[in-house]
Amino acid sequence: MPFSFPSNPTLNQQSTQNGRVYKWSGSAWELNLSVAAHKSTHSTGGSDVLSPSDIGAASSSHTHTGTDIISGTINNDRLSGNAQASMNLYLWANFR
Repeated sequence: MPFSFPSNPTLNQQSTQNGRVYKWSGSAWELNLSVAAHKSTHSTGGSDVLSPSDIGAASSSHTHTGTDIISGTINNDRLSGNAQASMNLYLWANFR
């Protein structure tokens, strides 16, 4: 895969190319070995493995309450029977 560095970099700007991190020294893009070495310690099998919760990610099995949902849509099949009945009643009363 070809390299594609920014054309007008600022001093110490970093760019990841083909899985390696390079830093602009002011005159050239130099391989930033400390970042690459540090990153590898956090991957699977590394000496300091990170879990999803370490970076604020939710676990793969989590739940939300109705008040957590503040935008978007919910399919009817995701609603309880009582919630579906309430929604149908609301729609019937307001949009007939």
